[in-house]
Parts: sequence; C-alpha cells; structure tokens
Amino acid sequence: MAGGKGLAGVARGLGSRRWLVDGGLLALVTLVGLRGWLGPGYLASPRLEMVPELSIVWMAKQRILEGGPLTEWVPYEFAGFPLVRFLSYPLYDAMAWVSIGTGLALEWLFKAGFILAFVASALAMYALAYELVRRRGAALAAGAIYALFPFHLHAASEAWVHAVFWAVMPLAFLAYERSRSGPTVRARDGLWLGLLLASLPIINSEHTLLLAPFLGIYLLLREGAVWWRDRRQWRAMVGYWALAGGVALGLAAFFVLPAMIELEDVGIHLKHGAESFQSDQLLRDYALSPALLWRAVVRRFGLAYELAQPSVIGHAFWSIAWYPGALALALAALGARRAFRDARLAALLAVLVAAALFILGSWLPGNPFPKLPFLGRLAPFRGMFFFAFGLALCAAWGMRDLLSWRPWRGAARGGLVVAALVALLLDYWPAGGALTTLPSYLPEDEIAAYRWLAEQGQGFRSWEQVTAHRDAYLRSYGLVYDSRRHLWGYYDNGAPRHMWALYSWGDIPTALELGSTRYIITRPGKAVDAAAAALLEKMRSRGYDQVAWSSESLTILENPAWRPLVTAYRSSALYLGDPEYRALDILPALVEQGVALASGPSDYAEGYGLEDVQLFDHVIVREPWARDAEAAAALREAAGARLVTHQEILEGRPLAPAGKGTQAALSWQRPGPERIIVNVTCQEPVMVMVSEAWYPNWRLTVDGQEQAVWRVNYAYLGARVEAGQHELVFRYEKPWHVWLGYALSGLTLVAVLCNLAIWRKR
Repeated sequence: MAGGKGLAGVARGLGSRRWLVDGGLLALVTLVGLRGWLGPGYLASPRLEMVPELSIVWMAKQRILEGGPLTEWVPYEFAGFPLVRFLSYPLYDAMAWVSIGTGLALEWLFKAGFILAFVASALAMYALAYELVRRRGAALAAGAIYALFPFHLHAASEAWVHAVFWAVMPLAFLAYERSRSGPTVRARDGLWLGLLLASLPIINSEHTLLLAPFLGIYLLLREGAVWWRDRRQWRAMVGYWALAGGVALGLAAFFVLPAMIELEDVGIHLKHGAESFQSDQLLRDYALSPALLWRAVVRRFGLAYELAQPSVIGHAFWSIAWYPGALALALAALGARRAFRDARLAALLAVLVAAALFILGSWLPGNPFPKLPFLGRLAPFRGMFFFAFGLALCAAWGMRDLLSWRPWRGAARGGLVVAALVALLLDYWPAGGALTTLPSYLPEDEIAAYRWLAEQGQGFRSWEQVTAHRDAYLRSYGLVYDSRRHLWGYYDNGAPRHMWALYSWGDIPTALELGSTRYIITRPGKAVDAAAAALLEKMRSRGYDQVAWSSESLTILENPAWRPLVTAYRSSALYLGDPEYRALDILPALVEQGVALASGPSDYAEGYGLEDVQLFDHVIVREPWARDAEAAAALREAAGARLVTHQEILEGRPLAPAGKGTQAALSWQRPGPERIIVNVTCQEPVMVMVSEAWYPNWRLTVDGQEQAVWRVNYAYLGARVEAGQHELVFRYEKPWHVWLGYALSGLTLVAVLCNLAIWRKR
C-alpha cells in the first residue's frame, strides 16, 4: 500500500540488513530455548498434549486420502465425528497435504512446524515492538521475552495451534498500529487488520474468545485517544472498522459460520455450557492464586517454599510455568513510568492488568472475569498468554529507556543489548529444560499390541480404559499403528453431543456394547482408583473376560459375543421428554430387553404426527413431554396401552421378552468416510441401528427414496424399515450453512484481491 502502511511495509523490510541480523539473533535465542527438541526423536513436553495434535494431523491426512479435501466426517474416534467443525482443520490439512505431496513423515513435519512457529512468534513480537518504540535493542528484548516466557514454552508446546496463534496474535496489533502511525486515518488500511482477525478463529477459536476482551480493551483505549486527538476523522475511523470487520467476518465465514450453527450438536455444548461439568471449585483450582505465583518466583531462585498445589496442577513444571521473569518484570516496571505520556503504553498496561485479573479468577473477591458468559467457564490460567504479551511490550519501553541513558553509547549500547538477551535466556533457562525428545511415545510391546489389533480385521471397535489426561493424550497415538475405529478419543469437545453424553454420563458397558466394541485395552501395571477398578470388573462380568493379548505394559480383553456394527430390532420405542439426556437412565434396561430406543427431531409430542407414533411398539414419556394439551391427549389416545412412563421403566416394567430376536438378514459396506450402505432382508418391520455416531448432517435413502434418520439408542444412526428386501444408504451431507460459509469466504477473498490489485495499480 502507498506509504508503506499496513503489513506490506513490514514484508518489504524483511530483506533489510536489520531484519536479517536481528531476526537471526532472535532465531538463535529461540532455538536455545527449544534446545531439548533439537535432537533426534519425538517431541515431548510435560503433559504430552502435542501427541493428540499429531494424531489429529494423521486423521486429517487419512480423511483427505480416503474421501478427498472436502470430506468433513472421520470415523476413527467417538464412533465418528465432524473433524472440520471444531478443530483448526486448515492448519492440520496444510500439514497433511505437505506430507502427502512430499512423502515426509508427519513426526518430522510436526517438529519443524513447532520450531518455525516459535521462531515466528519471536519475529512477530519484534516487529510489533519496533513499531511501537523504534529501538532495535528494545524490540529484541521484547521478542526474546515473548519467545522464552515459561508459559509460552509450556502451553504453546502442548498444542501446535497454540504456538501458531502465539505467532499471529502480535501481527493483528501491528496492523492496527501501522494504520495509526501517520497523521490521518485511512479507511482502506482496515483491510490488513481484517485479514489477520480472520485468521485468528481459524487458528484457534478458544484462544480467539480469550483474546477478545484484551484486544477489545486495547483497541477501545487506542481509538479513544486517536479520536480525542482529531475528532474530524470519525468518518474514516468508521470506514476503517467497517472494512476490517467485513473482511474478518467474510474470510472466516467458511469456518466460523458452520461451527456457530452446529455448536449445540457437539460435546462442548454440554461440557462448557449450561450443563458444564466444571464446578466453581474446579475453576478456582484452574486459577492462579497469589501464593502459587509467589511459589513460582521463590522456586526459581532455589529457595524452599512448600505449598499444597491443586490436584489439577500436579506437575512440578507448572510451578516453573507461572514464573514471569525477574528481568522482564524490572524492565516493564521501568517502562510503565511513561504510561501517562503515551496512549499506546497506557493501553498495554490496561491489557496487562486485565490479564492479571483473569489469571487470579475467583481468588480475587469481586473479580468480574469469572462472571463473564462462557469466558468465565474457561481455564483462567490461560490468561498467562496475554500477561506475557503485555509484559514483553511494556518491557520494550523499559529497555528503550535503559538504552537512552547517557552512559550507553556505541559499542556499549550493543553490549548492553547482548547482555540483556543473555540474562533473559538464563532467567528463563529452566523452562526450556521441560522440553525433551523421546525415542518413541509408546514402548515396543504396546506398539506390537496395536499392530496385532490392526491385523484382526474390520467391523468392530476397540476402547481404552484411561483415567489420567496424560494417558489419554499418549494413547491417541495408537491410531498410527491401529487404524481401525476407536470408540473414544482425545478431543471430546468436538465429539457429537449425544455420543459425548452417552460416554460421559451413561453406563459405560452399555455404551461399549452399542458401539460394537470387541476389545478393551487395559494396563494392569497402572495405578487406578476404586471406580476404575470397579468398572473393569463390571466389564469382565459383561463378557470382556477373555485375554486376547498380554504383555508387560498392557492386556487386551475380548468379548467374543460383541455386537456387530449393524443391528436390527423387532421391538422399538419412541422417547419423548425434555431434557432428552434423561433417557440414559433407562437405556441399559432397554438394551438388555432388545428394544431399540428411538428419538426424532423433537422432544415433544407435537413434533410428530399420529402416523409417526404408529411406527413404534411403545411410546416412553417423561415430563415435560408435551407443550400442547390437545397434542398430548391425541397421542395418549393413539398410543393407548403402548404409552409407558420413564419412571415405570426405572421400576422394572418389561417392554419385550429378554433376548427377543429378529429374522432379518443384514450386510453392510463403507465405500468412504461419509457413506454407509446397508442391505436388509426382513419378514416384518424392523428398526435398523448402525453403530455410527448420529449427527444432524446424516441423510438416508431407502431404495432410493428419502427417509428420516432416527437417532437410535440415544447416540447412533437408525432407520425404520418395512418388511421386504431393501438397500439403505446413509450419507453425510454438507448443510446449507456450510455452502453459505464457502460462498461468503470466496466472495470476500475475490473482493480483497481485486481491491489489492486496484490499489497497487494506483
């Protein structure tokens, strides 16, 4: 753009000598911080949370190879889930495409991706700090703090998308500051901010939500200062934000719009929403008390200080992760003196204070952050991201003041900068020691066991009993060796909502039976609590009593009478009641009796015609099951003796003789991730259940005619079939809002490119 404003000016400066020298120095500092990852082997960090990230990339690669780039559904975990809805799939897909195109191993690409993201974060902070303070030494100090901050080395190393988000976030602030660097505001400069704002939710939606209040505070204060300086520019300011907002919303629409509309259909709705499992005490444990922060400082200097840590912290590294840095704090305190003379620094100090409030959570009486909708239910310790951001920039002002003192001239000033970088590296040195490499994530006997499972064929699933998060992360890598379907997985936020509830709140043995689970993997050497031990005994009593594999690390138990992936029921019951997840209470009894529990598009009677009710042998109701008295009366009359209450089932009322079978002949095939074909031959009407997770985007044709997809046994695909020979085709279809999102993003991209071409020509 004209005048070098926007990110184009930064891009042109990348080839300058200053950028090459300072960028190389920051890359060196960052690599020293990541020294534990530079050797051979697999990346490792305290919680090993990057392991499921690598598994997600593996699933993205398989999704592309099996179904093509526009495939959304993957069948490998949770009995199937829409991977592209709530994960940063453009990033994962990009890595998958590189692996497909080059043949490089995902493990090596993942290591390179992490390291590049860390180096990029240092350079992005350097660019922002230089824009603000115009001193190379000060910008170098800010970049080093941002790259080496202990929580950065922890949280960003646990998830690749966190590391990429950390690198892109400063660029949004940079785009804004460059647009305000001249005497006038130009509306067209909003394009650059819009481009970067669009990328943030695509990289990580959770951290975008976390960023929103901090970015909002900064921009409100900065725009207020700009408006106060020259109120005549309000029209250009309105145009600037209209363009930035339009570009951001339009470019991100392909990802954000479907996710927003389908939010209630995934586990995150129950996990973090109104029915959140996170109690106030758990959120308090997630917050950082002043005592925990003080402990981090004391332990960094080798002093004895004992404190009972909340159980959710648990790892010694966490006390290092909270350490803010003695030199960084000193520089920030030095720079804060100028806050009343510089609106930019004042806005950054406000961000720093807000981040500190967010971190403290309910430990601080009257803190407003825990009361914010949705944001108040997210882990407060993630506010360390934004605390580090504000700290690095405030420290840049302090370093600028330090370099401005008269004793520092020429070579002495350069020596001071080098000394500061070395001191920062030494101060944050222990944090880098938490990053290591491993020859393998799994021991040899576990790898052999997974490969043995892969040789047992298809048509069933396996399930692993894990209790600790770290174990859940680690075992997700088993998909690389055993690519058959698993009943459960790591990223349960993105699991289909009913499958999440079935597994989290329902009877686990019933869930495993319905999920066509043939093998369960246990680790006898692992310490488990009493509840986990009792569950294992219950599983043995339900048929998982044959040892199919045994080694030092694990035991695989088999149920020879496992349920096939496709089942037909002669007896079925329609369930009406709100909230519908209460049906989990009666599901085990109905499964034992051979009755298919069916749910349709509504929890209430008025959502069905009388012809729908006639399809079922029973109608089970739980108050409130009707909003309209006339609809309730009509259904009662139509159902007659077939109407049964939820409570009667709980009290043991049988609906069908135990073990009641069918005369149906079934076969099935799966030509792709989003298509399941079932052939049924039956002498009477049946309810067919496919052990694939129900999701609203599934469609069904029976002999070429569209029919309704029923949700059977709470969480699975189902269809009502009349007597005869039929072909059922279940297919996952993109709904209208997906295509609308693609269209909005495509049109916005074309408009952006056209405007760039016009401006360049001018």
